[in-house]
Amino acid sequence: MANEHRGPSVIIWLGILLLVVSIAGPTWYFTRPAPPPVSTGPALEDLDVVCNGRVDIDGSTFSLDPNVPGRVVELHVKESAVVKKGDAILKLDDSSYLGAVKEAKAAVKAVQVEIEAAQVRLKQHPDQIALQQKKIEAADAEVGAAEKQLEQMQERAKVTSQITKADVEAFAAKIKSGKLLADAERLQLEQLRKIDPELELKALQAKKEAADVTVERAEKAVLDCVLKAPSDGTILRLQTAVGATLSPGLPLPTILFAPSSQLIIRADVEQSSLGRVKEGMKAAVRDDARSDSPTWNGRVRTIAGWVAQKRSILLEPGELNDVRTTEVVIELDGSPSNLRIGQRMLIRITK
Repeated sequence: MANEHRGPSVIIWLGILLLVVSIAGPTWYFTRPAPPPVSTGPALEDLDVVCNGRVDIDGSTFSLDPNVPGRVVELHVKESAVVKKGDAILKLDDSSYLGAVKEAKAAVKAVQVEIEAAQVRLKQHPDQIALQQKKIEAADAEVGAAEKQLEQMQERAKVTSQITKADVEAFAAKIKSGKLLADAERLQLEQLRKIDPELELKALQAKKEAADVTVERAEKAVLDCVLKAPSDGTILRLQTAVGATLSPGLPLPTILFAPSSQLIIRADVEQSSLGRVKEGMKAAVRDDARSDSPTWNGRVRTIAGWVAQKRSILLEPGELNDVRTTEVVIELDGSPSNLRIGQRMLIRITK
């Protein structure tokens, strides 16, 4: 009987316990204190931008090549040499070009002689026409006199046997020859009148101008045999030697030249970080290959207006190359030292 009374009482107490838990649980859940906010860290726009870049000059390096082909006979510089504008860098063999100058000058002298002769002919032309007219008048007068003489011979031949028919015919043939000569003189006069000595002189003067241009080109070729520095700068790379043959358009530049200019950093900022970089932001620059590198400080000077491949694509280990980037120019503080053009750098851009 005791066990029968114990069973219902246990069930009652379990029911009461479940009721208390069902009421207390939701009450605690809805009345518990709010948890502390979870820290999300700085906003994306406040994060630093880290990228790679290279040392360059404020401008661009470029190649120097002679404008004429030839063999190097003198070399005046070495790599890393600092030069001034107009300094001779190298000289090519100019013997053939000097010969071309002499030949061109001789051609100019020959044309000048032709011009002087044409000027004389121009002055003589009116006199030649007048002389030719006199020759025609003389020929006509001689023919006229001969015709009168022929008439007299024909009259005398009728009354005397001293003048034969053969004599008359021979004299008539002489008159005919004289007329032909007079006609030839007239044709020559027409040819003289058709000649324009001024036109001939103009043609020779144009020929002399062309010869003068040839001289100028030949002299310029001699000057081009000496390759000079176009401005103050540094010889970065020298890819020739005495005895080498050079010509314009070779695949490799003869001289790689850097004009004197301020050193800058060209940073390659990936497109995903573009909105976080502004002009005037601070930049800390370190050598990407040195663990003991000093830090050079500067500021963002300009941001390129387009997204493209890197300015120079070098297959560097550990560096993404086939990416779209925007070039950001970092202007360094003061006068930075111990930097080399082309040196790979690690840049951190901060607010």
